[in-house]
Parts: sequence; C-alpha cells; structure tokens
Amino acid sequence: MQDSPAPAPTVPKPESEPLSSKEDGLPPSTPSPEFGTVLVIGGSGFLGHHIVRRLLREPTCTSISVMSRSPFTNRFPGVTYHIGDITKVEHVKSVMEQVRPRVVFNTASPHAYVDHVHAGDNFSVNVEGMRNLLDVAGGMGGKDGVRAVVYTSKWGLRGGVLGVGDLWKGDC
Repeated sequence: MQDSPAPAPTVPKPESEPLSSKEDGLPPSTPSPEFGTVLVIGGSGFLGHHIVRRLLREPTCTSISVMSRSPFTNRFPGVTYHIGDITKVEHVKSVMEQVRPRVVFNTASPHAYVDHVHAGDNFSVNVEGMRNLLDVAGGMGGKDGVRAVVYTSKWGLRGGVLGVGDLWKGDC
C-alpha cells in the first residue's frame, strides 16, 4: 500500500490587519505634489523663461505669472507678466498679493558675465532681494500661502563676493 502524499503547506492567514506605514518603518505615502499658482521672479531672463516654458507643460500648474524689471522679452501666451524689482519690497509685496502663489521660483540675476564689476548689484538682488521675497512669503501664511520657494543663483556658486554669499548658512 502506498502512502498518500503529504498535504501542501499552507500560509497562515494574518490574525490582524496589515501593518500601517508607521508600524513598518516606511514613510507614509504622500500624494504627488501639485504646483497650483506659480510665480517666476526673473522669468523673462535666460534661466527663468526656460522654467516658464517647462511649467507650461506641467499639468498641475493652474496659472503662471512672471515678475521682472523688464518683462518684454521671452514671453509666452497664457502667462501673466508683472513689472517689478525684487530689491524693492513694495514691488514684491504688490505682485505676491496679486498672484497669491503656492510656489515661487526666484531666478533673478543681474548683469550676467560681469559679476566683478557689479558685485553690489549682485548682493542687492541675491541677498536683499531674497530676504524681501522670504519676508513677504512668510507673511502670507495659512494653508493657501506660499508652500515652496526655489532659489537659483549663479552668484552663490562663486560664494564670498563682498564676504557674503553663504545663504545656506542663514544670511537670509
């Protein structure tokens, strides 16, 4: 007489619900980011207009605005343009209050390629201008306020112009 084969092993059913992300040590899943209303400061310049072009293809952007001292070049249909100077807090405040952005890209950069001649202007735009932007953005709190500020600068790569340039160390 032949023995019958042993039954296949079974996987026991869990006695409780699956672990939550908190319990299993994994970060909680978050929805993908949505840009919403975006302001690009310096959006008529070289880097800024390329960012605007890319944002126009971003489905989560609901509107795009540009603030520039001279917003008459590198323009795109469907984008709102504002004349403004980041070094003047009243300009920043006025545009930010009109646009009410969720995300701000700061690409403002004066006098490309002649930094040594215009070091004072670079300091004014990159440090004082960024301070203006952060002060105004910080005052627009609440759930509908600015959620992200993206800062770009060729000046910061060189660092130390006039003994300043370490923005990441809290100068702003």
